[in-house]
Amino acid sequence: MAWIMVGVGMSPEAEKRIERAGREGARSLDLAGLELSTLPDSLGELTALNRLYLEGNAFTQLPEVVGELKSLVYLGLSRNALTELPVSLGRLSVLHTLNLYGNALTDLPDELGELTALTELNLGRNRLTHISERLGDLTELGYLQLAGNQITELPDWFGEFGALFNLGLGENRLTELPASLGNVRALTTLGLGGNQLTELPDSLGRLTALESLNVERNRLTRLPDSVGNLTSLIHLSLSRNALTELPASMANLTGLTSLYLDGNSFTELPDWARKWES
Repeated sequence: MAWIMVGVGMSPEAEKRIERAGREGARSLDLAGLELSTLPDSLGELTALNRLYLEGNAFTQLPEVVGELKSLVYLGLSRNALTELPVSLGRLSVLHTLNLYGNALTDLPDELGELTALTELNLGRNRLTHISERLGDLTELGYLQLAGNQITELPDWFGEFGALFNLGLGENRLTELPASLGNVRALTTLGLGGNQLTELPDSLGRLTALESLNVERNRLTRLPDSVGNLTSLIHLSLSRNALTELPASMANLTGLTSLYLDGNSFTELPDWARKWES
């Protein structure tokens, strides 16, 4: 096998690692933090690779050659400068984890919906304004991070994520949540901090597996009585809202080990909550 790599955006260290991976039939290749902006076509010959680390480089576009690595189960692309994803990404049919945190994506290709084996998808800290409908095809997702974008609306079909247990939606521009969110019964962690929510849907009370709920830094004026059904809650952050009282049903949350109430407008807290006063 001949390895020929030339062009701007490659480094001698990257060339050395790719050559060694080809020679040894490596299953993992770490090219993180090498200031790469391109990849050689010869990378596509590394058919044994199942983990590829490209974090912390200078990619603005992901080279099409990555779509030839059909055995990948992990692809790390965080902390680059990606503005779009190639359609070839949809060929990675066994991919389980895709980390795109900290890029400049404004949209997602339809082909992303073909990655039906994905269980973990991190799209945090991008520039997304909406959630692609094709994400609804990723029915095996357990972890979905969308925090730090510019998303204004959560679609109704979000309630169809049957396997989702960790959902990050903080630091967006959400003003309301669909009632269907209450159908995501596997959720144990839900992050909604730093949005523009004025209320929470009653259906939230159906998330009885929820252990951590963060709704700090919103515009909540009240909580639904159904929040008292969240008896698995361990962590609840309500800081920096506009709450004046808590529903009596919250006395049922006997498993709480942390409750944050600072930055609201309470005149008096119920007896059960006074131990959380700061």
